[in-house]
Amino acid sequence: MVLVYFQGHGDWFIQTDQGLRAATYVSKALDADPGILIEYRYCPDIKGTFKLTDEDEKNLAITQNFEITKKSIKKLLPCYHELSAFEKLSKEAKIPIDQIDNYVFLIQREKRLRKEFVPLDFDLKIIESTSTSKIDPRLENSYLLTIGALLEFISGKSPGIAKHQGFESEAKLIEYLDHKYGDYEGVSKRTLQSRFAEAKRRLKDVGN
Repeated sequence: MVLVYFQGHGDWFIQTDQGLRAATYVSKALDADPGILIEYRYCPDIKGTFKLTDEDEKNLAITQNFEITKKSIKKLLPCYHELSAFEKLSKEAKIPIDQIDNYVFLIQREKRLRKEFVPLDFDLKIIESTSTSKIDPRLENSYLLTIGALLEFISGKSPGIAKHQGFESEAKLIEYLDHKYGDYEGVSKRTLQSRFAEAKRRLKDVGN
């Protein structure tokens, strides 16, 4: 997983069965057509932490040069982090934080003014990467799929399995683990939120 800090223009979208639709009040108010190109939208100046998509992570692994990879990055994913742009949106727009997997952020690289397109500058830099860790990618994927499967099992989302009597919600589970094991390396609240979200996403991808 690669976390990046972004500052520039762009907008939030919700992923639906019909495609992407505007997620912010400003865009909904100004854009009659939810599918309108990002270059034509009113996009505010946004700054905060995001996560690279799997495709962009793969490109980075191939190029080993973020400046090259950055040229093709068009969208970013929300993440759990102290500077998370999505957590800020969640508080301002009162969006449940557990909806994080349904949102995507599109970068506005240029804007149409009158009859021409004007380039828009933005800053994007890596602040954290676990992609270069010593753990084998296949082993990491196996661990995450196991975590995702266990979450489905105890939450009662597995077919024919009742919710575990001690499970109230994922948030409560994270609170308990953070309280009991928070002093252990890699078991902080934000790390658990990030790992759980990634585990559920990978399990969902396998199911598709």
